[in-house]
Amino acid sequence: MYNWSECTGRKIFQTFNISRNLASSRATATGQHPPPSMTSSDFESRRYLSQQVTDGVMSIKLSALVKLLTDKYKRHYSKLLPIPWNDDIHLNLHDVYTTLEVKKVKGATFEMGAELENLHDMFKSSDDRRIRIEGAPAMGKSTLCRKLAYDWSCGELQQYTLLFFLEMRHVVELDMVTEIFHQLIPDDFDLSKQELSELISQYKESLLFLCDGLDELDDSHLTKTDIPKLIAGNLYYWCTAVITTRPHLCDNYLKTCDLFLLVKGFTSDRTNEYILKYFKDDNIKGDLLIQQIEKQKVGTDFITDLLENPLHVSFLCILWEFHKVQGYSFPETLTKLYSEILECVLKRYCAKNKIDLIDSELPEEIISEIDALALDSYKAYRNKKTMFDKSDISSEASLNFGLLVKDLGHALRKFRRKITFSIT
Repeated sequence: MYNWSECTGRKIFQTFNISRNLASSRATATGQHPPPSMTSSDFESRRYLSQQVTDGVMSIKLSALVKLLTDKYKRHYSKLLPIPWNDDIHLNLHDVYTTLEVKKVKGATFEMGAELENLHDMFKSSDDRRIRIEGAPAMGKSTLCRKLAYDWSCGELQQYTLLFFLEMRHVVELDMVTEIFHQLIPDDFDLSKQELSELISQYKESLLFLCDGLDELDDSHLTKTDIPKLIAGNLYYWCTAVITTRPHLCDNYLKTCDLFLLVKGFTSDRTNEYILKYFKDDNIKGDLLIQQIEKQKVGTDFITDLLENPLHVSFLCILWEFHKVQGYSFPETLTKLYSEILECVLKRYCAKNKIDLIDSELPEEIISEIDALALDSYKAYRNKKTMFDKSDISSEASLNFGLLVKDLGHALRKFRRKITFSIT
């Protein structure tokens, strides 16, 4: 079996000699001198030229693929949604992204090690080719991956020629190349699966895979895909792969990883940094929020623990902005915090759609729709289901409240439209 260039070279060689034989026959018939036969040197020269043409074509394909991925990551990951399921509120990632506390974990003892000073420090050692990142729900694992993809699209992480960001909850294909096409490459893009395989093989040491949310991929399907082989190093051994998951849910697959990192969320200083970035257009409001937080910290650990979670810090910012009341006090339990955020989102929906409140309270029809959605969500949770179709939702009106994510998987062209919700 020969590769493309060898086959092409042999065809050139055969065609050249056939034409030489015909020319020789014609020359003999007319009394002319026949042309010389094609030598092995001629064959090598033509095979070299054929390879040069192939390399040139693949270089063009690579440049086009890099341009496609760069544009995709810049457009999709330049914005940060402080409430993931409500796209009415979005911030510029570059303006508000705040470094998370990420610590190394030592061996099987799970002993905390040194903190990463910079997110890109995880790539310092060429020996750390499989990187395991764990963190509790809403600690910022997906945002971390998006930040890496965005950084690469902006010219950082230059040691990686290609970066493939794959969301595990969308994995449907069994082999990796097909999955890359499924999630990242449009149908009309001029690149074949064979050509992508060749690019991966050629640039294997400068490839970065971001596999976000391994725990969101059903185990019965996961075992049929190439993902376990990628993690174990039985596929694309020389590439670098970052795999994120919730704690201890995928230990069997991740125990062989070279580097184990734990996302701890925000420190106190970084909480304040995020708040000031969030209110960058109104520094006074940000300063007042920080003062209120310090005031409510006294005598309770709840607020301190709450502030480690980036999603909860976003909630506090949104509530502070929404109420616009001097002296507003934050709820003192997580249940009350989520209740207030729910009320905030629904009142924004009513205002946007000119639905009148009744004595500042939500209308009964909105409450009924929410009750139905809550029951649907509970049933899905009991069945360990986080993605469902419109037909699974008994209250169609609730689809527009801003509580569910219309998850089109960005460029998942072949995926049927689905609705997902987050349980944190």
